[in-house]
Amino acid sequence: GGDGPAMIEPTPSTDDVRAVHTIGPVLDCMELSEGLTLEQCDVIRRQLTYVSRYKELVAMVTSDMLLRLLGAAIEVCLPDSASKFCREERSDEIVVLHVGDYNDKLVQPLLQQADKSASMYGVSVREDVITPEDVFTDKLLDYLLTRNVRMVVPIISPQVLHDRYWSTLGYEFCVRNKDLVFPVFVYPEGARDRLLEVLRRRCAGMLDLASAEVSVTKDALPSTKIGLLSAEIMRKASSSVVLNTYRITAEGCTLEEDGVTILFPKGSVQTERTLSLEVEMLPITDKITKAFSAVTPVLTVHQDKDEDFLEPVTVTLPWAWRSGCSSGRTVLMERRLNCGRWSFLRTVYQETEDAVTFTTSHFSGVGGVKEGGNDEEHTTATEERQDRTADQSAAETTVVTESNLPSASTATRDAYQASWNDYIKDEVYLIINPNKATTDNNYIHLLCVHKDDDYKDFFQAANMQPHPPFRQRVVMRQTEMIDATFNDSKEVIGDPDDVSDGINFFFPPADCNRSSVGLVLNPRTSYAPKTMYSGSVHFARISESGVKVTDVRHRIKSAPVFLSDKAATEKTGQAETEDSQDVGAEGQNAGNTVKETGPAGTEDLSQIDGAEGPPAGEPGEKATHGEKEKVLPVKDVVTWCVVFLSLLVPLLGYFALKKTSPAGTEDLLLDVGAGGPPAGKPGESD
Repeated sequence: GGDGPAMIEPTPSTDDVRAVHTIGPVLDCMELSEGLTLEQCDVIRRQLTYVSRYKELVAMVTSDMLLRLLGAAIEVCLPDSASKFCREERSDEIVVLHVGDYNDKLVQPLLQQADKSASMYGVSVREDVITPEDVFTDKLLDYLLTRNVRMVVPIISPQVLHDRYWSTLGYEFCVRNKDLVFPVFVYPEGARDRLLEVLRRRCAGMLDLASAEVSVTKDALPSTKIGLLSAEIMRKASSSVVLNTYRITAEGCTLEEDGVTILFPKGSVQTERTLSLEVEMLPITDKITKAFSAVTPVLTVHQDKDEDFLEPVTVTLPWAWRSGCSSGRTVLMERRLNCGRWSFLRTVYQETEDAVTFTTSHFSGVGGVKEGGNDEEHTTATEERQDRTADQSAAETTVVTESNLPSASTATRDAYQASWNDYIKDEVYLIINPNKATTDNNYIHLLCVHKDDDYKDFFQAANMQPHPPFRQRVVMRQTEMIDATFNDSKEVIGDPDDVSDGINFFFPPADCNRSSVGLVLNPRTSYAPKTMYSGSVHFARISESGVKVTDVRHRIKSAPVFLSDKAATEKTGQAETEDSQDVGAEGQNAGNTVKETGPAGTEDLSQIDGAEGPPAGEPGEKATHGEKEKVLPVKDVVTWCVVFLSLLVPLLGYFALKKTSPAGTEDLLLDVGAGGPPAGKPGESD
C-alpha cells in the first residue's frame, strides 16, 4: 500500500534462535546470491549446535545489504519466521520466466492478458527470457532475494528441463514460501507424465507448490483458457481486487474479464448504463469435488440501474475446473444481488468442451456446474444424457440444450450454496463513494461492508453516486482490522478534524463501519493552480495483536481520491465558451453577417463543455458574475466593430459611386448593403 520500498521491522521474540533451527536452505540462498562465500557457509555449518550456528550467522551479517538479504532468505525459506527478521518490503512486480518455448502460442498472449488486468490486483507484469548461460533456479532465486519481486511465474516446458538450463551441483530447491512462486507446466498433448517425471528429478520441490497446467495442441489456445490462466496467476499474487467500471451505450459492446465474456448487442440499453464485473472462482474443496465434476467461475454484475436489458445479453462462462470424468448434467445457477440464496436459472444454453454460453435479460450473479453423477437419484438421467451427447458429438462439437432442466436436484443447489457460503464468509467490500469531491461539497464516504450486504442499507448521502466509483474486494479475517490513512505527501488530504481519531474498519457487521471525511488541499505541499487535485487513501491490515500484517499477498491496494476546484472549473468552462464565441464571430465577420448571441446560447455552450456552474447570465452567483464582467467588454468591442464595419463598407461604396452614378443607383446600392442591421438600430445586434 506504500509508495515505494520500505523496511519491515522485526517483531521482538525470544524464539528467534529456534526459528532458524533448519538453517541449511538459508545458507544455500546466502551463498547463491553471493551474500556469503562458500567458506563462510562451511564455517557456520560446522558449528555443533543450532544455537552456535545462528550466532555465527548473525556475526557474519554486518552490513545493511546483508541484513536485507538475510531477511529475504528467511522469507523465502522459512516464511513462518519472516516476521522475526528485518527485511525489505516486496514490490508489486510479477516476473514471468521462460526460455522462449511456446512464446507465440502461450507466453505473449498470457502477458498481454495479464497486463490488462494487473491494475485491478495492484501489480505489474513483465517477462524475462532465460538464456543457456543462465541457471533457471538461480535466476528465479535472484528475483526473490536481491530484486524483491512480488512473485515469480516460471513457465516449465520440456525445453526448460534440458541440461543447459539446470545446475549440475544438485542444490535442493529451497523455496518454501508458496506465495512467491507459481509454476505453469506446459506440455504437448499426452506428454504430461513425462514432463513431471523429469521435473521430479531436476527440481522435486517445485511439484509441492500450487501450479497450473496447459496442454498444447496444434491449434491456437482459446482466449478463455488464456484469461483463466491469467486470473489464476493474479489471484495467487493478491487476495484483493478493485472492480473495473464499464459504460454500456446503445451501440453495444463486448466485455471480457478473467476468461468470462459478455456480449451486449446493439439496442440492449436505451440510455448509458454503468456497471462493474466481478469474476470469482470457488475454491476446489471436498464439497466441490464430491458434488460436481466441473465448475465455471462465478460472474457478478453490479449495475447502477436494476432494469432488464432491452435485448438479451449473451454470457460465456468457461469451465475453470474439471474432474477426470466431467460428463454430468449441466446446471446453471443465478443469484439476485444482495440476496444470499442461489436458485436454478431457466434458460437455453449452448455447451462446448471449453465453455457454456447462454442469454439473459436480467442478471446479477450467475455460475455453472456439472453434476458429479454420484447421486443415485440422477444416475439414470446422467446415462441418458451421455448417450444423447455421444450421438450429437459425432456430428457437431456444440451441444444445444432446450432449457436448464427443472428436475435438477435440490442437493445440487444446496451443495453450491454451501460452497458459496464457505467462500464469502471472509469477503468484504471497501467502498469510497464518491471518490471525487468539489470545494462546495468536499465530503467523501468510506465504508466497509460484507460481500453479501448492500451498503445502501447502512448509509446514504445526497452526493453518493448510484454506482460506487471505487469498490475493492478484500479477504479479511474476523479478528482483523483495516486502517485507512491519507497520503500526506499528496495534494489532497483528509480534513484533520475528520481524521484526528483515525479511520478504522472492523469485520462487518460493525456498529459504525463508515467514515465521512472532507477533502482539503494539503498545506505542506506545493502545487500549481488547476481544476483538479489528487490524493490517495492507504489501507493497512492490522492483526488481532495490533501489528500490521506484512504478508505480500494480503496487501490492499490504495484508492485514488480527487478534489475539484469548482470556481476554477467554472472559470475554465466560461473561458472556453467565450473563446468559441470569438471564433464564431470571426468566421461570421468574414461573411459580412452577424449572428445574435445571448444567455441562452451561452447556456448551451456551457453544457457542452461540461461546466459545472450555473448557465451564463443566470443571476445569484456573484463569483461567477464577477468572472464574466472581466470578459464582457472584450465581447462588446468585437460586436461593435463588426456592426461598424457592416455599416461602413456600403456607405463608403455609396459615396464613392454617387459622384458618377446616374439617378436611381442609390436604391440599388442600399439594397446591396442590406446584409447589416438597418441604419439607426445598432443596439439590436448587442
